[in-house]
Formats: sequence, structure tokens, C-alpha cells
Amino acid sequence: MRKMGGERTGVTYEENPQQIAEAEAKLQQKAEAELQEVFRSFEGEDDDRRGIVPAYEAMGLGDMTPIPHVIFDELLNNRILMSYDCAERMDIMLDVTREKGVEVPFVLIGEQAKKTNYVMFNEFYSVKNNSGLTWNECDFKKVTDANVGLVGSFKKRIEAVAKMHDGSRAIICFGHTHPEDRSIYYGTYSRGDLRNLIQYDDSIAKVKREMKDDDNISAEVKREMEDNGPQTLSCVIAANGDMDFMFYDHDDRNFYKFTNVLRMTDDGSKEMLQNYTFKTPLPRQYR
Repeated sequence: MRKMGGERTGVTYEENPQQIAEAEAKLQQKAEAELQEVFRSFEGEDDDRRGIVPAYEAMGLGDMTPIPHVIFDELLNNRILMSYDCAERMDIMLDVTREKGVEVPFVLIGEQAKKTNYVMFNEFYSVKNNSGLTWNECDFKKVTDANVGLVGSFKKRIEAVAKMHDGSRAIICFGHTHPEDRSIYYGTYSRGDLRNLIQYDDSIAKVKREMKDDDNISAEVKREMEDNGPQTLSCVIAANGDMDFMFYDHDDRNFYKFTNVLRMTDDGSKEMLQNYTFKTPLPRQYR
């Protein structure tokens, strides 16, 4: 298994809405092709994951197809630590999901320490008013619209981490919740969730480009940003309390799970959080 790393360059977005839509469609097609490549790699003769994805895809659920997390490897020596404030706000968001049966999108900002797989999150952003959300809506534009400082804060984090010159990286995590009444498969990543994770690096391409063109950032810092640029993660928080973080490695075409997820408590200690405990039911044709 690999350490988190590697870069991905997105297409250049134009201001014309039609060009933006066309560019996004191309990115989605590219991510879909990459996702299919990952799934094909599981179908080797001696691979114990063989046949699992096709069995669930045979249900005809499209992007809502559940993909059992047991087929994904753990990231080597992984750890995620959330600040007390982040964890408290995520608890509130989970309560909303359970009470209202809606998906709630959120964004976490943090950093990966010195070329390790240790990530610390200490900034949390979500929508201000959850009443307007539908059960399956997970629009990150609503998060950025509701938090005008989010992009600027992410840029500051990228620059600050780059100035450390120690191989650390800024991290942004795009997450959402899964309510229990979504389906009996609510505790899994869906096919669409996985394809979105592949695309997340493209979603921050504009931020990287703007910083590259910023004359107020030194050439030395820009070189560090190029070598150890920002990275993206995904998180699905299920109604059963699982906090499932995942990383996609574009170099070796594989998804990796974070299985050591902790939070800071109010007394300064660390508490382990549950993750990936949900047991995905069999496809309907086998039940």
C-alpha cells in the first residue's frame, strides 16, 4: 500500500456556463472510466473480491449502488484526529441526519503531517440551515455559499503548510451523512460517492491555479506547493455513527480506508470513534 501523495491536474474552467458544464461532464466521464478500471482490477482469477461489485451492480441502482467497504484496503499506518470543535459540530450534524432523515454535506480542512498518513482536522464547514435539504441532496456549492471564507481559509492553509518545507500537505475532506431511511444499504459508500472521490482533486484545481498565479506568493513556496500540494479525502457519516474516511490514490488506482479515527475530548484526551462497522446486506437477488 502507498502513502498519500501524488498530484492530479484538472481541466481549465472557463467563465462561460456552457463551457463549465462541458468541462465538468468530461471530468465525470474520466472519473467514471477510472472507477470502472478499479472495479475491473477486483475481477482477477485469484482475487477474493471477484464478483462482489458485479453482484451489487446487477440490482440496477446506478449511482446508488452500494459498494461494500470490505473490498477496500486499509491505508498503511493511518490516523485521523479531529479537534474538539470539529467533532462536536459533526455530532450535531449527525443528530440532524437522524431526526430529519436528510443528507447533510460538510467540508473539513486540516493537514497531513510530514509525509505520513496522519491527518489532523481543525476546521469544519457545513450549511447554515438544514431545513432546505432533501434526503439525497449533497451539494458542496451550498457549503461554500454558506461559508464565504472557506476557500480563502483553504488557500491560507495550503500556503502556511507549504512554508513549513517539511513535506506536510494541506488536506480538504468533502463529506456527507447517510440517513438510515435512505435504504437498507445506508452504511456504505455508493458507486456515485466513489466516483465523486475520484473527481475531488479536479474540484480544487481552480484553487491551485489561482495560487500558482498569485504574485504575492513566493517562488519558493510555490515550488513546495507543487511538490507537496493539497490532497483530498472523502467521508461518509452513517446514521449508525460510523465515520468512514477514504482516500483515493490516482497513481495505483485504488481506494484506501482510514480505520483509526479519533477525536479530542473536552479534557484534552483522545477518544477512538467507530468506523466501517456497518455490515452491508447481500444484494437482493441473494436474500
